Amino acid sequence: MLFADDESGATLIDTDYVSHASQTFALVQQKLGPRKLDTIINTHLHLDHCGGNALL
Repeated sequence: MLFADDESGATLIDTDYVSHASQTFALVQQKLGPRKLDTIINTHLHLDHCGGNALL
């Protein structure tokens, strides 16, 4: 889930599987445009929640 506003910036909760990292990156980039991703929050450290952390 991606939250973005002018006050608190852009935060992504969980980054999905590493095998989906490029797709997740593309979706985040599409939504944010030139803005940067400020924060990643992982709800827990299973691969389906933190696999894309390194790329993002």
